[in-house]
Amino acid sequence: MSRIVQCVVIGRAAEGLAYAPYPGELGKRIYNQVSKIGWQRWVGDAGEIIGLDHFGASAPAETIFAQLGFTVENVYQRAKALVSRAAE
Repeated sequence: MSRIVQCVVIGRAAEGLAYAPYPGELGKRIYNQVSKIGWQRWVGDAGEIIGLDHFGASAPAETIFAQLGFTVENVYQRAKALVSRAAE
């Protein structure tokens, strides 16, 4: 069952995030006040979201992480590309 929040980004009720994207009070506020759609809109096309929005995959951790892109190399390359785009 999904959690519904009143999203301050899109101005209506929508499915909430599965977890706080940041630690501490800021993360709690985002978790309680921003929907999945709102978070994607706030990050925007120029941003990067590295996360999982579904469950059910089953395999050894190394295999799953590689298939989902949760590798040091992939995260590094995506972060490098993001910083490069921001510098343009």
